[in-house]
Amino acid sequence: MTPTDQKENQWDWLFRILVTADLLLIVLGYIAWFQTKRQLISPLIPKNTVAQVWIEGYGYRFEAALAIAACMLCGLWFYSFKKKGIELLFLAAGPVIYLLYETVI
Repeated sequence: MTPTDQKENQWDWLFRILVTADLLLIVLGYIAWFQTKRQLISPLIPKNTVAQVWIEGYGYRFEAALAIAACMLCGLWFYSFKKKGIELLFLAAGPVIYLLYETVI
C-alpha cells in the first residue's frame, strides 16, 4: 500500500466516523422530541403547556439535530464531488454544534 493510498484510507475512515457521530446526534434529537411528546399526552394537560415544556426542556436538542442534519447533508454533497477538506469541515461541525447547544442554552 502506497503512502497516498494509506492517506486516502485514513480520510475515508474519518469520514465514516464523523457520519456515524452525526447520525447518532440527529437520532438523539428526534428521540428527545418523541419521548417528550409521548410522556405528556393527557387530556388534563393543555397542548400549549406541552409545547412550553418541550421548548424549555428539550427543544434545543431538536434544533441542534436539525442544524446537524443540514451540515451532514452539505458534507455528503461535498463528498460526492470529492472535496475532502470541505466535507470534513461540515461533518465535524455537527458535534461542535451539539456541544454549543448543550453549553450555551
